[in-house]
Amino acid sequence: MRNFLIPYLNTEVLGKGWIVDWKDDLNTQTRRISVSNIIIKKADKDLRFEDQILISKEDHLNFFIPVERLDPSVCKKYECITVAGYIRQYHRKDGSIDFGIQQIGQQCL
Repeated sequence: MRNFLIPYLNTEVLGKGWIVDWKDDLNTQTRRISVSNIIIKKADKDLRFEDQILISKEDHLNFFIPVERLDPSVCKKYECITVAGYIRQYHRKDGSIDFGIQQIGQQCL
């Protein structure tokens, strides 16, 4: 469990990591994207990512994204990606509680 994220519940964060795997669930029309070596920082629009406050460095995080919201080219193995979102609590299938990033849409310019 990622208990150290508890103080940051509902806080806007930015993350950066590398895609290592993905899998589509045809029943839910969702893609699980595994991102490794993810760096999570507290979002601050006045600072560059490198200068923002470090919250955590994670071995991996999984993101569950509806397939219709994805560009088909989004998943390239070992490609660096960024994510914006909020720290949220969630329940795993086994009933345990954990914390992660609920992503929000972002425009890539």
